[in-house]
Amino acid sequence: PLNQRNFVLHRASDPEGEPLVKATSSWTVLHVDGRGISRERVYPEGFDEMEEVLPFCTKTVPPSDVEMAPAGSRLSQYSELDSNGHVNNCCYVQWATDLLGVRYLSSRRLTDIQVSYYREIHPDEQVDFLLGHSPDATATDCVWWVEGRVGGERSFCIRLEFH
Repeated sequence: PLNQRNFVLHRASDPEGEPLVKATSSWTVLHVDGRGISRERVYPEGFDEMEEVLPFCTKTVPPSDVEMAPAGSRLSQYSELDSNGHVNNCCYVQWATDLLGVRYLSSRRLTDIQVSYYREIHPDEQVDFLLGHSPDATATDCVWWVEGRVGGERSFCIRLEFH
């Protein structure tokens, strides 16, 4: 079964104030042996899942009017691996922002980010990047899309919205 977890982060000094971050994640639990999907309950009794906070997120895919262009490649590195032996998905956001560069990122405010995972990236695999932006982008408002592909197959897709 697909599991969803919602998060709301507040300032420690103002826990009832305006949220700093609202996020959701969807995932499955796999058995280590055989990598089959677990059908067991993954939350302990009484765990507050906050289902009403955010809607279920669908997979992130660039819209058909976004032209995706090659944006370089890299080999996955040992320091990027998690305990399962594949690239930690936190690296995907770092790779995406590195493609946009310091000058672009330091002059705009990131207001929304969506990351979708499609397949594992293993050690020493070449990750090819595709990059595109919304056709109605302005100097300050823009939605960027970054795809990471291994062997021509999508491994992750990220949507970055700036204002």
